[in-house]
Amino acid sequence: MKKKALKEKFVSASAITERVIIATVSLDDSLEALPPLRNIARAANGLRRQTRPREPTTLEFTLDASNLPHDFLQVINSCYCNGRILRLYLNEVYTLL
Repeated sequence: MKKKALKEKFVSASAITERVIIATVSLDDSLEALPPLRNIARAANGLRRQTRPREPTTLEFTLDASNLPHDFLQVINSCYCNGRILRLYLNEVYTLL
């Protein structure tokens, strides 16, 4: 469960938990022995929280792209203006930002 939660960062922990339980637990086994699914999902989210980068404290930070969905940032134009780098993004990404 933990490996899947770390591998599939952008899938909800509840969905991963349900898939893993359905795939590994047979109908003959007693489900009463299992902890509640929400507790398993919370543990997976706690593990994900530990692997996230720290919140930036200044405006000078590096962006770790491994924590972003594939094709999230799509720069269509960059320019240097008055000591700042300005980047123009696609409309779909801009609405998310």
